Amino acid sequence: MGIIVASLKLYFELQVDYACSPEEVQQHFQSCGTVNRVTILTDKFGQPKGFAYVEFVENDAVQNALLLNESELHGRQLKVLGTISLVVNILWNLLC
Repeated sequence: MGIIVASLKLYFELQVDYACSPEEVQQHFQSCGTVNRVTILTDKFGQPKGFAYVEFVENDAVQNALLLNESELHGRQLKVLGTISLVVNILWNLLC
């Protein structure tokens, strides 16, 4: 099961299949909002670590991406989780 974490900076961290390309990750999340950048982390040898960061342009994209909980990417189920900073951001917007 993959894990996606949302943060205040509109980034998501997710576990992805090692064969997944940035373009495939972007395509998976483009329905959530405008994807500014996808970064797949690599080790010192240039091999994918199985983690990626997705940066969105719009604030609403974060909430939309949370709706992709348990969706599949490259045959791998993703788990979408919000970080404490995202929860603080949502509460701040609700209370202020």
